[in-house]
Amino acid sequence: MLKILQADGGQIPLDFDKYFIQEETNGEDQIGFTLPLDHADYKLLTEEVQLLDAEDGQVYRITAIDEGAATANIKGKLELSPLRADMRIPYTNGSDTLAGTVEGVLPAGWTVVDHSLSTIRRTIDLDSATPEDVILGAASAFGGLAIRYKIADKAVHFYAPGDFKAGGVYL
Repeated sequence: MLKILQADGGQIPLDFDKYFIQEETNGEDQIGFTLPLDHADYKLLTEEVQLLDAEDGQVYRITAIDEGAATANIKGKLELSPLRADMRIPYTNGSDTLAGTVEGVLPAGWTVVDHSLSTIRRTIDLDSATPEDVILGAASAFGGLAIRYKIADKAVHFYAPGDFKAGGVYL
């Protein structure tokens, strides 16, 4: 079930449960669904509105609404703004492990879980970087790792390429 997150912290259940989540290897999952224009909650949905997937605690931000004659196609992406809020200019990890690199940039309360069990050290140097930039750079530098964000748990998970296969799920 999806819930519309209100600015005051309230949640409004969206009386509609036929949505699709596309898992991406870079962790920026996408959500999509089609809603009738006469749906009671449609007027509450605008770009930038956040939706909570009550099944797994993931939060998505609506990025596009394409209205047709009778329905609207609604698309969104995983809400990662906490990982885009801080900028380091310049950035270097000084040669560190995957876990050490990512732990060094995560916002307070966030954790990293390295399912790839990587113990190698790599150097990452960037002119400027948000935590998300470092996460993406680390995934590449440490062997093309897949990323999974767990928003409710404030956790970033890394998987070896063979241990994760991106896919889509209809809910």
